[in-house]
Amino acid sequence: MKFLFLCGNANHARMFGTLRGALSERGIGEQVFLSLDDLKREGASRALCELGINPTEFGAFGVLSAEKVLREIRPSILVVGNDFSPTESAFVLAARKLAVPTVLVQDGFIESPYKEGRVLARRLFPYLLRFPRYVYNYLFHVRALADASGFAVALRGSTRDISARLRATHAYGSGSCDAVAVMGEQARDYFHSIGIPLEKIFITGKLPDVSQPPREIVELMRAKFAGKGERLVVFASTNLEDIGLGGRERADVLEMLAASAGCMDSLSLVIKLHPMENVDWHRQMLDGRKNVVVTRDDPIYPLVCAADLVVTEISTVGFEAGRLGIPVAAITLFVGKRADALIRAGAWEVKSGEGLSKLLTRLATDREGLRADFEDNNRFSSVIAKTERMASENVSELLVLKARGTR
Repeated sequence: MKFLFLCGNANHARMFGTLRGALSERGIGEQVFLSLDDLKREGASRALCELGINPTEFGAFGVLSAEKVLREIRPSILVVGNDFSPTESAFVLAARKLAVPTVLVQDGFIESPYKEGRVLARRLFPYLLRFPRYVYNYLFHVRALADASGFAVALRGSTRDISARLRATHAYGSGSCDAVAVMGEQARDYFHSIGIPLEKIFITGKLPDVSQPPREIVELMRAKFAGKGERLVVFASTNLEDIGLGGRERADVLEMLAASAGCMDSLSLVIKLHPMENVDWHRQMLDGRKNVVVTRDDPIYPLVCAADLVVTEISTVGFEAGRLGIPVAAITLFVGKRADALIRAGAWEVKSGEGLSKLLTRLATDREGLRADFEDNNRFSSVIAKTERMASENVSELLVLKARGTR
């Protein structure tokens, strides 16, 4: 039994990397992690190497044909984190032609920037200008289907991509796979709303596993970033490109955070960057600011669990923190209603520097009361399910059963 994981970006690589141990413990199957960096250059190979996984490069096969690559690898099952971008869709279509089962594992929620008028021209119109290239990519990668239906397949896939991005909230899924593994009820309802039958949707929890790290690791992380008696605030950044914002907007958010934290000696602020963000630029922006540290490479879960408060804009880390019972705040200064999913789940909305200062003052003076208020309104388990087993165990079992054709 051979499992083929299609890693289109660093997030997919980390997500699928957590399945390696769960599958190995079962003693079942060979695992191939296929990096698409030759086409996308979104950090998949680097992320796999950081996990100790030797990536298989798409370009190593000498052909840009999904079907030919699948014929050479001969997988028992194909696993993707996105089934409507050109390359991933080509692999799903080719797998269907070769009777290879396919599973989509949900890669977070996307809050569309196109609902905000001020970024419409900046993000949507350039995307539409790239539409012919997307169609070409579909035709190029699925040229095995380049008959009379080939263009229709390409057009449908590209328009499906755009229409999904225009939704206020969407996920990387279109329903073309044989099964979908989702985080929780909210994602299940979303996928069902776009026409995926409930029998194809399985609630497994969130990958990488949302779990409490060992206490000693959390304590080491807290000692690294916060002094004795200090409150630790973590800002979980979102890649600017993903949310349609620029450096000016990020600089304003950083200034708001640094100004609020710098006024309180009992607070320590950690800016935790997205893996694709420029750490040097952020450090330069915050150089000399009091009580502020910037990091990109420290592990996210121990850092989040060490925090007294997690602040974000629309990062999935906010959902994960809330699921673990860590108080969460969402800065909506530039993302507006795109943070609604976080706020509905129980995050506090922060609209201004004054609002952030009030929240941090409450944290500094009444941490336990703040946490109690958060727990009273915590609905994050509807987004990331609390399952009896780890998500990696749930997903690996689903993959094994699908590969055997028994589910």
